Amino acid sequence: MHFKRTALLILVHVLYSPGMFAEDLSGSEIMDAVSRNHNAPVEMETLSMTLTDKKDKTTDRDLRQYSRRGDDGFYKYLLVFDEPKGIMGVALLTWEKTGGDDDQWLYLPAMGKQLKRIASGGRMNYFMGTDFAFEDLVAEKQENFRYERQADQKLDNIDVFVIDAHPLENLVTGYQKRELMVRQDNFAIVRIDYFQRRTGKLMKRLTLSELEHIDADRWRSSDRLMENFVKKHKTRITTKARSFESAGVPETIFAQRHILSRNHMR
Repeated sequence: MHFKRTALLILVHVLYSPGMFAEDLSGSEIMDAVSRNHNAPVEMETLSMTLTDKKDKTTDRDLRQYSRRGDDGFYKYLLVFDEPKGIMGVALLTWEKTGGDDDQWLYLPAMGKQLKRIASGGRMNYFMGTDFAFEDLVAEKQENFRYERQADQKLDNIDVFVIDAHPLENLVTGYQKRELMVRQDNFAIVRIDYFQRRTGKLMKRLTLSELEHIDADRWRSSDRLMENFVKKHKTRITTKARSFESAGVPETIFAQRHILSRNHMR
């Protein structure tokens, strides 16, 4: 799903281009560079999703994801399921905002004309039977985390930064910390390990592969695999098509009335 966007200091791009002064970068500066290399004003993806349970039984889904940055600098996101028929039209709407939690609503066609607001405590729950929690699907606010750079490593023979993201005390989250691995050559996140809040044990792992060079410093993963070691369950999301054309992501699709009128359904 999209990688969490934060405000970027332009100086990070100027002074810390990939491969330059890597040993001097702090965890926060690396995360600034990650955000800059991921941000796009508008984006639309057509996706396929495969759920695999502990008995290797699979369930396939088709969905779309939209994002758009508003004039205020904040993003809005919309995720819509198209297949199978039983979940067609289910939608998750997210509005990024300053301070506190982002606004997030779930739409279930069977509920009629209403959107269910996701409360702070509910963001630790899993989304629609996947291995992604609601909190995994919102924008990451850097002010809510303390980023600690760890010793660099190699992942698949590629040099990566290793960053521990510790939530601050006021953040409601199911994770004690996340460990992010960031490629040093392009500042793309290629793995995230999630550790349980109560036990500190490794809970699940997101691996981002099939990197595609979009333009300039921007990269995208076309294959995202979330492995849940506790549930012995997996969720794989594959990009079938991607567009950065503004016409395909009008601002009107992020309005609540657009969803309540079922205009988001195909």
